[in-house]
Amino acid sequence: MKTTLTDGSPVTADHRDIGADGQQKGYVVLSAEDRAKGFVQPVRRSYVHLACGGVTTMGLAIAETYARSPDFYAGTFCCNCGAHFPVGADGEFVWEGTDMKVGTIQTIEETVVSKDENAIESEISRKGLTAPRITPDMLDAEIMATEFHVFAGSCLTVCALTLRNGFTVTGESACASPENFDAAIGQKIARANAREKLWPLLGFRLRDQLSAEVS
Repeated sequence: MKTTLTDGSPVTADHRDIGADGQQKGYVVLSAEDRAKGFVQPVRRSYVHLACGGVTTMGLAIAETYARSPDFYAGTFCCNCGAHFPVGADGEFVWEGTDMKVGTIQTIEETVVSKDENAIESEISRKGLTAPRITPDMLDAEIMATEFHVFAGSCLTVCALTLRNGFTVTGESACASPENFDAAIGQKIARANAREKLWPLLGFRLRDQLSAEVS
């Protein structure tokens, strides 16, 4: 990833020098080119310092860097205290209006089994249908990695699931009204849509195996 200072100029050796207001001479951000590749979390401008309750609003370039790479920074500035403090899971800041720590990555449940799937599984069990078949657990066992991408300037979330054999399936979600965009909900829907595509793939593989046994 390429980095610059917030004004787009090259990173200088003295950018960490502290001024009279307690802020650095310059702040490093991801380059405009890298930020334009899309965000994995919403662009949030303001955070709260838990120690003092003060709210700090940062420049767009820094906010977009957090949205593109949530764990990019080790610390941030509190305007109320006039000093820098740690971010991350053990840090001192949360995004305004949330309880999410600044510098952490928002995650969703890795296993998404709907109520309908559970109901169907219970019905199959009650009816004693024991022939070889695909189960929700088999789907989840195939998933080795989950990645999300939100396209810059859009509400489109894409989820890519990498399977045990290296194959990748994708799922999408989007909002008709941008005001309704929520990163966690978008990720959940996109992942569920990607996971749904595993049913026919695993079903085809099992049918091939069963056919080979007969022949």
